[in-house]
Amino acid sequence: LSSSIALQATKSYHKSLSRQLVADSLIKASRPQDAETFLEAALRDAPNDFDAAFSLGIFRLRQMFLSDISTPTQEKQARTELLKAAKLNPTKGGPFALLGIWYEEKKDFKRANGCYSKALLLEPSHPVAG
Repeated sequence: LSSSIALQATKSYHKSLSRQLVADSLIKASRPQDAETFLEAALRDAPNDFDAAFSLGIFRLRQMFLSDISTPTQEKQARTELLKAAKLNPTKGGPFALLGIWYEEKKDFKRANGCYSKALLLEPSHPVAG
């Protein structure tokens, strides 16, 4: 039973990773809606996968900045996915650095500074935090 569970987890991880790679290709092909669908599916396939949550968070943050009109719901989704990634792997500085950007954009400088500090502590050479 244990090996069956491990095999299922491995399959979910690879399926999620494949969806993330397809999403990257779709982004490069200027098909952001399709990319978002693939990233959401990747996270559904592997809900506890740091990379899937972080990829979706990055995508949504990027969309927040590139979109002419960003809704509060879309902005909240970006933060939610980055927070999820930070919780899934609290040893990685990336989610904290990007949360810092999110909070700075919202003029919440205290939280932004806290996120940047955490990212810097975890990854001193991170380009956003450092």
